[in-house]
Amino acid sequence: MPLPLMAFSPDGTAFAYGVSPWGGGASAQSLVLWDLARAALRTTLYLAPSRAAAAKYLALGPRGRLLVAVRDQSAGQIG
Repeated sequence: MPLPLMAFSPDGTAFAYGVSPWGGGASAQSLVLWDLARAALRTTLYLAPSRAAAAKYLALGPRGRLLVAVRDQSAGQIG
């Protein structure tokens, strides 16, 4: 089952979401950023596949002007 990724900006004016593929494999991902104050789509970002891993965490800065997507290569690894 895919892992949903969601984040609100601290001031509540922006929302980002995407889906991390099941198993965290290296596949393309899209992240959608919404402007909640205007109830409008701001942009869609496409992350290219990476050997590291899929994005698993999202964070937004104030007004949604900074989006951080973290790829976690160590997820599911032991040792």
